[in-house]
Amino acid sequence: MVSSSRRALACILFLVAAALFAHAQQDQTGSISGKVTFKNKGVDSILVIAVDTNYRDGEERSHNRALTDIYGNYLINNVPTGDYLVYPVAPALVVESDQRVTITAGETIRDINFAMVHGGAITGRITDADGQPRIKATVSVVRVEPESDYERHKFAFFRPDDRGIYDASGLRPGKYNVSVGQAVPRNIPMPSHPGYTQKIFRQTFYPSVTDPEKATILEVTESSEIKDIDIVASAVSTFKLTGRIIDGETGKPLPNVRLIVQHSNFSASSGSFSSDSNGEFKLEGATSGSYKLLINSHSDW
Repeated sequence: MVSSSRRALACILFLVAAALFAHAQQDQTGSISGKVTFKNKGVDSILVIAVDTNYRDGEERSHNRALTDIYGNYLINNVPTGDYLVYPVAPALVVESDQRVTITAGETIRDINFAMVHGGAITGRITDADGQPRIKATVSVVRVEPESDYERHKFAFFRPDDRGIYDASGLRPGKYNVSVGQAVPRNIPMPSHPGYTQKIFRQTFYPSVTDPEKATILEVTESSEIKDIDIVASAVSTFKLTGRIIDGETGKPLPNVRLIVQHSNFSASSGSFSSDSNGEFKLEGATSGSYKLLINSHSDW
């Protein structure tokens, strides 16, 4: 009997402790609520996300989310204290801007409302100077006048199809520029292979210019489609590096020597390769600049 009473008392204490812990946890969080509408009517099953804007590099960014009900209302509970960017996500629908909120312990922030509209689209074709489609290109669509530092670092990326045609849809109303290619080619030359050629493309803006100041700004409005935004990508001149590794004492070729190649401007970027059976090496796709070739100290020779 005593044992049963002790067990019952322990169970009660555990439940009380759990309730207190849950209450303490809740005191360290807040909530965000509001409504999502389209043409003044609530929209059901729209995902609303609150993203932590104060995370540090290497930390996991906090995402809190909730779905709207049949009336368009949402409630995001248990949001840790901090600064957040709040926005809804829906196919083909967008909002003109996100909203920023600051959560304090135990606070409920209400009326973070969003009126959604149909997004706009930009379409076109990406080719090289020979008129061939650039099917592996990455098309960047960037808002020119973002409303926040967070949005300034948001990019929309699109892949062309096998004809080189891309469709950048679901864009918020605003001003954009469109580009393809790398702002600064950071390629590392690679060992050459029979029948393989490597092309490096510099960042090229619509209408096929490499100077960002000469890029055409495109204004996207609700439900608009801007067509024929075609870009001819500008290829970067590349060079071939060849050489031979020999023994300094005997003058004989050294096969299978592991080499490391570094571009002097990007010391963090490096690649490695080995000399062939005759001690020779050949690298393709080097862009202009200075390179360092280093013998790997762990090479077996």
